[in-house]
Amino acid sequence: MNQIILILLIGVLGFALLRQYRQQRLLIENLERRSQKRNREVRREALIERDQFLDALGDAFLLVNETSQIVFANDVARKLVKGRKLAGRSLMEAFLDDQLSVAIMRCIRTGKPMQEQVVLRSTFTPLGAANDQGVSAWVIDAAPLSSMTDGKLTRVVIRDVSSEYQADQVRRDFVANVSHELRSPLTSLAGFVETMLLDEVPDPAMRTRFLTIMDEEAKRMSRLIDDLLSLSRVEVDE
Repeated sequence: MNQIILILLIGVLGFALLRQYRQQRLLIENLERRSQKRNREVRREALIERDQFLDALGDAFLLVNETSQIVFANDVARKLVKGRKLAGRSLMEAFLDDQLSVAIMRCIRTGKPMQEQVVLRSTFTPLGAANDQGVSAWVIDAAPLSSMTDGKLTRVVIRDVSSEYQADQVRRDFVANVSHELRSPLTSLAGFVETMLLDEVPDPAMRTRFLTIMDEEAKRMSRLIDDLLSLSRVEVDE
């Protein structure tokens, strides 16, 4: 009789322990599910905040994986392609000119940061939108992100520097034209001065003619310098 009672007690105790174990296991599983759900929510919120921050940038921003596929494009990049989807496309598909994709893929291949200016002679921007200016210039700034947990990613910033490039070209052309305009009277003056210093103009009439030409060339140079100073003052006032 005592043995039966002992067996019954052991059975009841074992059942109670099994039930407690199952309850604890369910509790742990519920806690793990809640934790995973919370982690997903935190990650989703972090990605939303990241996207909002990157969309607020004034430059096109891309995240590219090790196979040269775009995994993220911000609002500026999407506007460049008039809303065409970029995520999931390769760089070669996204860019109409391979100068840009080659520069970025060099960074992916070497794992080293790079910055390069690319000048496109076509009537399209690098991501496919029509550009009335014809020639456009873009700075490609790319660097690997070593801290990413979901694969090797490279961040790419595409900055439109067409206005600066065109202004620089205007300055270069202006300097070249001014140099040419100044060189002509200066060469003439130098030739006449050298001739007169060698005392190779004994004729007074010829000497007077040379001096007249030299005076005209000097006045021409003076007018050019005045024009340059006027342009300089206009730029400062603006």
